[in-house]
Amino acid sequence: MVINPTALVEEIHQVASLLGETAGSLVSRIFISNKAHLVTEEALEVDEYRERTQMLGTTKTGIGPTYESKANRTGVTAGMAAQDVLARFPVFAATFRGRIVNTEVMINRLHGEGKRIFFEGAQGVLLDVDMGQYPYVTSSNCTAHTVGTGAGFSFGKLDRVIGVSKPYSTRVGAGPFTSAMTEEDDEAVRTLGGEFGATTGRPRKCGWLDVMALKYAVEIGGVTEIALTKMDILSNLDAIPVCVGYTIGASEITDTLEFPYGEQWNVCEPIWEKWPGWKDGGSYHEFIAKLEEFVGVPVSIVSFGPDRESTTEINIDERVQHDIIDN
Repeated sequence: MVINPTALVEEIHQVASLLGETAGSLVSRIFISNKAHLVTEEALEVDEYRERTQMLGTTKTGIGPTYESKANRTGVTAGMAAQDVLARFPVFAATFRGRIVNTEVMINRLHGEGKRIFFEGAQGVLLDVDMGQYPYVTSSNCTAHTVGTGAGFSFGKLDRVIGVSKPYSTRVGAGPFTSAMTEEDDEAVRTLGGEFGATTGRPRKCGWLDVMALKYAVEIGGVTEIALTKMDILSNLDAIPVCVGYTIGASEITDTLEFPYGEQWNVCEPIWEKWPGWKDGGSYHEFIAKLEEFVGVPVSIVSFGPDRESTTEINIDERVQHDIIDN
């Protein structure tokens, strides 16, 4: 990952205040990889300038230029900041003194001791710099395989790979959006779902679920199961439009072997199907069954809201379904 050292320290103080804890208490539970690259003021300035001219829809937080410096072997890592360039990030270095370590060794040793380890990835597969809708992508890899290159932990040691999806699609920034909704539906879903960028607050574009893209993500990402979140947002619909493929000119794409790439996305048109909804407390099981059949892996978690009580785990082995609407 790349870290903005100033923003991280600020966030820790904000979270500590919300939790009624001290910043030191939070820091005592955090370790940072000495190999994580730090966002510099120069990177922020470059990102700000480029976004004014290229308009790719980046967050302007210096991430792209920081990855460039990493690839050019001119970057600044957390380990270097703690030892060689302390004066450049004094507050960060002081805050995390003794907490910047070889986290890859630590993680593997904890695994060897039988500890449970949870990795959380950011972004989505179509934003992956290699596998996504290039050039409208982020600057890093987003599939689960990144636990190998990003955390030094073998992908083969993972027990479960949970792909997280909503029953609709969203996008922030520029780039093609094949399954886009009408303007009216887009506004309604955005309002109900609180679909605004976590970093910038920008409104996300909302679209219907693209199950062809989801199947692609499952296939290349080693996904073993799916968690469906925000199911409550579409609870007022009898039927859910779903994108099950694409047309490019006279050609139909219904196999991920022909999944679009590059400029093909600009001329893609969706192939729609209507899948059963769960209006007025109706059963969502038929929708889930169709989704599981299409993408080839089971749905193991279903969520109808942000509270823990609104989320249920489905027993994959026994296929026991607990309808939380009735609860």
